[in-house]
Amino acid sequence: MALASSFGAKLDDMNHEQLFGEDQARYVVTCPAKEAAKIITQAHVEGVDVIRVGTVTATPTLIVRGGTSLPIADLRMAHEGWFPAYMKGEL
Repeated sequence: MALASSFGAKLDDMNHEQLFGEDQARYVVTCPAKEAAKIITQAHVEGVDVIRVGTVTATPTLIVRGGTSLPIADLRMAHEGWFPAYMKGEL
């Protein structure tokens, strides 16, 4: 979502599995901050396990509390730039 929007995010302290796990039925949802508690409460009422993992920021940087900080531009290059570089023999 950060790559598509150029917004950033501050994520809570998470381990490697939490940051990169691709288990089935895990989704990231964004909403206005004032709506978060209501959405989490309603999800729990419906039996859906929901946790808040961070907040969206206007600064285009991904910040993992207790970890690292990466500019969205660097993430975009790593995500989108590797194949052209590979095809040019740069990797």
